[in-house]
Amino acid sequence: MSHPLAGNRHPTNQDAASRSHDSRVVDLSQVVPSEVDALLAKELNQLTVCERTSAIEEIHGVHNLEATVQENRINEALLQLQAEIDKIQFKPAYDEAVRLKSKYVFDRKFRLKFLWAERFNPEMAAIRMMKFLDIIAREAFGSQVLLRPILMEDLTPNARAVLREGSATVLPARDSSGRRVLAILGDIGAKYPPIDRLRMEQYMWQNLSDDEDSQKLGIILVLNLSNMVQNANDTEDKTNIGKLLQSIPGRYAAIHLCLPDAPLFNAIKGTFMLLMGKANRFRARIHVGSPTEIRYSLRSFGIPTECLPVNLENNCKQYLKSHLKWIDTLQAKDIARKNCSLEALSSIIDCPRRQDCLLGKGRLIMKHPGNIEMRQLLEAKLSKWESATIKEKAGVSWEVVREVKELGGRFLKEDPNGWYVEVADEAARQKVSIGFRDLVKRTRKRREMESTCKEQRQKSIPDDVTTGLENNSETQPPLQTLLESDTFDFVGVSAGSFPTKRRKLGETCKFFSSFPWNNR
Repeated sequence: MSHPLAGNRHPTNQDAASRSHDSRVVDLSQVVPSEVDALLAKELNQLTVCERTSAIEEIHGVHNLEATVQENRINEALLQLQAEIDKIQFKPAYDEAVRLKSKYVFDRKFRLKFLWAERFNPEMAAIRMMKFLDIIAREAFGSQVLLRPILMEDLTPNARAVLREGSATVLPARDSSGRRVLAILGDIGAKYPPIDRLRMEQYMWQNLSDDEDSQKLGIILVLNLSNMVQNANDTEDKTNIGKLLQSIPGRYAAIHLCLPDAPLFNAIKGTFMLLMGKANRFRARIHVGSPTEIRYSLRSFGIPTECLPVNLENNCKQYLKSHLKWIDTLQAKDIARKNCSLEALSSIIDCPRRQDCLLGKGRLIMKHPGNIEMRQLLEAKLSKWESATIKEKAGVSWEVVREVKELGGRFLKEDPNGWYVEVADEAARQKVSIGFRDLVKRTRKRREMESTCKEQRQKSIPDDVTTGLENNSETQPPLQTLLESDTFDFVGVSAGSFPTKRRKLGETCKFFSSFPWNNR
């Protein structure tokens, strides 16, 4: 299969037969949709109430499982991971890494990817890690990737072409819970050999797993099945799905299958549901209908559908432009890795977090969640800013900068090359000061408009009406008093007894009959 359908497993020890059953090759012609639905229902019934509730909450982004782990637990899990690796008898790629004295395979960050993928189950993480090393070293690339991360230069020309076509990409925005979204909108590299698609998928997933937020929160997969007819019948692709499911250093928090309402796609849906395995099936959600209906359905799960093409296919210019910009970011990261420059690597940010504040202009920047939260923070401190002296205003700006960073936010600006970089604290303070000045201008303009509108309303009232109201002010209550009365209502809907409402209505009619225009 031409997409990286790798995901998390439930933290239970399953035997080899169960793993083989989950990753078996499925014949599309023999798939019965009703049997797939029955299998899914059976697996859901086997879950406890707590497990089912936690999975549903994570799918909707309400609650992310194990987002934080204490440092002592991490160190303990790393020691247990090494013990489990030593128990595995057949691990040729790992033995080769030991012979080459690889520091990369023993790196703490590298091993944490597999622990997060298996939710800190050391036994399952060790199995996943060994299979990952076997695939990248013995099938896809060679022993050089045991010494360092996979680079774009390791890809063959065909694998690079598969990457650039845009059938599989990572969206430039996160979902409502801050998770990255992997979108697969068509047959990935249908005209290229499956091994080249496998290389591209391994490279893409490595970059996804480098993000610590993606390790902890998982990845959201949006899969458009309407363009998967050819790959769904490719036996070699189906075999690759089993390898990817068991080896990728990451997990899926939710899988969204999108398909039109046609009988053919029921069988394709059943094929994918079987291939994704038990651990991912109950995390899958099906969206059936037109592209517009599917987009509305995806939006209810917090997915940024504005980043997806309207027809959910990879033929949109804006979508391809964003995809090529993401590839440029990957190349810049590869250069930093080759130069062993950790500072340069950490400074390249391909996707801002929801807490980050973006510097710049434009509608998308104004609508970024971090910018919205900062404007709310400015409004809360506006009175303090207006009453402060020039020197004190700088202190108020520094308070806002500190509060944003305490909430996990950063101040970012877009680099001319297409990615984001974090600005210095002084630039962040200037951004906040400009935000205060703009807010003061908008507030002053709004007050002036309200004052002007109030004066215009007063001028529009005739003088004789005003005189009539003044002459009757001693004997009749003001009109505004009657309108604001709890019992005043022309149709008798307000609270109070019926005689009271009749009396009030009669007094109101008498009051209006005394206006000057009624005597003309």
